[in-house]
This record gives sequence, structure tokens and C-alpha cells, in this order.
Amino acid sequence: MGRPPAQRLDKERIGAFPSLPSTVVKSAGRTAQILEYFDDVQRDVSIVEVAEALRSPQSSIGVILKSLVELGFLELTPRRTYALSYRVAMLGSWMDHSLFGRGQLRALMERISAESGEFVVLAQRVGMHAKFIQVVQAAKPGRRHITVGTERCLLRSGTGRTLLSMHSDLEVAKLIRRFNASVDDAGRVDAAEVMGTINSIRQNGYAMTLDAVTHGGGVISVPVTRDTRPGFALGIASTSMTLRRNETAFANLLRDGVQRLFASPGRGNGPVGTGLRPVALAG
Repeated sequence: MGRPPAQRLDKERIGAFPSLPSTVVKSAGRTAQILEYFDDVQRDVSIVEVAEALRSPQSSIGVILKSLVELGFLELTPRRTYALSYRVAMLGSWMDHSLFGRGQLRALMERISAESGEFVVLAQRVGMHAKFIQVVQAAKPGRRHITVGTERCLLRSGTGRTLLSMHSDLEVAKLIRRFNASVDDAGRVDAAEVMGTINSIRQNGYAMTLDAVTHGGGVISVPVTRDTRPGFALGIASTSMTLRRNETAFANLLRDGVQRLFASPGRGNGPVGTGLRPVALAG
């Protein structure tokens, strides 16, 4: 079965590709964003579509796409669109098999989305932000689209604070001081409030943040960590009303899923458990 043809996404998007920091070489940053865009839409794309999504000139995007074809990371299809090559799939295949072996983490995210009917996001710390590096879109009709690559403030978002819960108090305090020194009085965070939330995450095993970034929406997220490596935040994103009604069920779904991930036979050399614990969802 062939790939679906490239097309523009008409769904309203939650989040967008962030502007590149001034310290990042523009061509390198655009290349990374192009690869993230493929992961977001999961199909062939055209130059026009990518340029529009990244808000960049078609000429510069075209040069990068053609270069990636020459390097073997992309393929040019008979429809004159671009597709990821198998070389990209092989990158990082040697990494932690307890998380990434045989697509286990992605499979877990898809199971959680199927059980909950909601968005599932995986966030990683990038500087002072929590960045969505994987997203499973909600299957419900009419739902918006969360963009892979979306960033949230590390200190203000639920995924960000979940990531910080895996750091020491000393490290978090340094980040708070650094953040507060970079913004005006109105933009500063309350150190005591942030630390209180982080301690609650450590105690309860999850965070629930409502209306903090998107009005009427929020996320329930749990930490995913392995040994001493930097961790991730795995979350269910939905409307604030849905999250309130299903707080316990969603938190259990996430925590049980992560526990099963690490309890898989062969420490990551087989499938993710035998299934998640059934949950009773509120309407």
C-alpha cells in the first residue's frame, strides 16, 4: 500500500514550530524542523507545504530538501513530493531498547490514546522549554492538531514541571533564578509555588495543569526516566473539563503504562506488556 499523497492539513493546530534562537545556525535549525515536520504529519510533503508550515521562503526550503535527498535522508517520489528514507528510521536504533526497542514507546502512546480517546504527548527538556517530540493525535472527530515541535515554558507548564521533578532542588532553584532574571516583574514565577508543585509531582507521581497555556485545555503528565539519563514527560492532553472528570483514571493509565514499559520481558526486547489496565472514563 503506497503512501498517502501530500496535502495541506486543514485542522486547527495547537502550537507551531517555534522561531529559531539567534544562537542556532539557520540552515541547521531549518533542517531539524523539516525532519520534525515529517514526524508530525507522517506522510509525503511538498516544498510549498513545508515552507508554509515553517514560515520560510520556498527557495531556501527547496535547497535543504534537495540536499537531504542527496545525503540519503529523503527520497523524491514520482509525484515530486518528498518522503523520509529508511536511513532516518535507522538513526538512533542503537539507543536504549527499554524505551525505544521495536517502537515500544510509540506503541505505548498509541495504546494510551486508544484507551483515553485523547491526545498523548511526549516532551523532552530543551533549554528552558518542554518540547513535544512525539504526539499521538486524538481520534475524536473535530479535535484540533497538536504540532510536533511545540514548546512550552519549562517552569509554567505541566510537562515542564514534570521534567523538572526529575532534577534536584538545587538545579531547579538555579533554573528559577536564571528564568526570573531574564524577564520583567510580571513574567516572573513564584519559586515557592513552583517547588511546591514539583514536590507534589514527586509525591503523587503525576502533574495536572489546567488552563495554564491553552484556555480551556490542559495536561496530565508523568515522568519517564531511566537510570541517570535525562527523562521525558508523558502526558494526556485534553479539555480541562475532561481532565478534571478523569484525573485518577488518566493518571493511572499513564503510570501503569510506564511501569509496564520497563517491566516488559527482556528489558525492552519484546512488546510492551500484555495491555494496559482497563479504566472507567467519565463522560
